[in-house]
Amino acid sequence: AGAVLFEALGTDAVEINAQLPTRQFRPLLSGLNHQKMSLDNPASFQKVLENMNLEARVQLVGFPNQDTYWEGKLLRISESIDPVRDTIGLVVMVDKPYEGVIPGERPPLLKGMYSSISFYAPAKPMMVIPRKALHQGRVYIAKDDNTLEIRAVSILYQQGEFIVLKGGLIEGEKIILSDVIPVIEGLPLKVIMDKRYEQQFASNALGGHDKEKINEQDGAPQ
Repeated sequence: AGAVLFEALGTDAVEINAQLPTRQFRPLLSGLNHQKMSLDNPASFQKVLENMNLEARVQLVGFPNQDTYWEGKLLRISESIDPVRDTIGLVVMVDKPYEGVIPGERPPLLKGMYSSISFYAPAKPMMVIPRKALHQGRVYIAKDDNTLEIRAVSILYQQGEFIVLKGGLIEGEKIILSDVIPVIEGLPLKVIMDKRYEQQFASNALGGHDKEKINEQDGAPQ
């Protein structure tokens, strides 16, 4: 009496709890128009969740076929923050985890498997510059008369090689990526436009598709 004889698991869907650092949660909220929310209020979190329009892509950690993935849906946000790791839980649901199983190529998503989750948000217009163009909160600009201007910018957030700006630059201005020695306001410049880098950077910023990859975190199906 009282002993566990077996454990039964459903095959319709699995849930994965991804732990996201709170500092990386901010970019996910950048398109919510300053909607009020409290990290200690689950009802507030759910309201934010409905307006985030996030998509999730689940892949198995260490699985040789990196093209194998499952589309997931952000189901809910955990009701509290882990004070030790300073993370917040994002629970992702994957429908039909046993569908399309191919032995050796595409296994089912099972409880206890480790997975990585990439979150995607709807693309939106933003001012993005390369990380190497930022120098202690300032950028070097080539003015129309080919002289140097040193200007402070306001940073919204940083993600990998990208710096997303809140303000400080105008579309079409020429920013300098190479080293400038000496750094003196009004220094004469010989400007060489790098169109190949510009195109590659724009392609990377778009992630190669119409969604912006926001973050990737580990989790395990439940």
